[in-house]
Amino acid sequence: NSVSLRSIMVPDSSDQIIYRLAPNLDVRFQDAPVRTNSHGMRGPETTLEKPADVYRIALMGDSFAFGWGVEEKESFATLLGEYLNQAGGIHGKKVEILNFGVPGYSTFQETALFQNFASKFSPDAVLVFFVDNDFGLPFFIRNIGSITNEMITNNNFSKGASSDDPEVQKRRAELVSLL
Repeated sequence: NSVSLRSIMVPDSSDQIIYRLAPNLDVRFQDAPVRTNSHGMRGPETTLEKPADVYRIALMGDSFAFGWGVEEKESFATLLGEYLNQAGGIHGKKVEILNFGVPGYSTFQETALFQNFASKFSPDAVLVFFVDNDFGLPFFIRNIGSITNEMITNNNFSKGASSDDPEVQKRRAELVSLL
């Protein structure tokens, strides 16, 4: 009864972000309930404007930050927020963890997502959940040679390196250089 990874993603217009979590999800993914807010983050609804009494932390990362296979209440973001708030918050303020984790993200996508989106939420701190495969290609890559901009798996991207089109080769080289 779980949906696929591809079904919870939406393409992003940025060649560096490539894809994001779909907003307003309420699905079962990897045998766990997953909801996203209107901004496409896993977790409760939040405002772009940070309340004065809140210390906001932007959590950037891949499937580990997202909480692959666990309920939201068991995710790192939720547990860290609960722990910090039970300890009295930070600087006397309630802690709010915004979970920007997206399964399959690479470090370059996390950086671009922060610069283009997460920074607009005015976080007081940024926490990067990093694992050793984050320097590789993301799960999905924009099909560079296609006019429809559909996403393909990184395996198909690697197999398609033989295009003779100079523009495709240039865009492919730009993406690989981000690694």
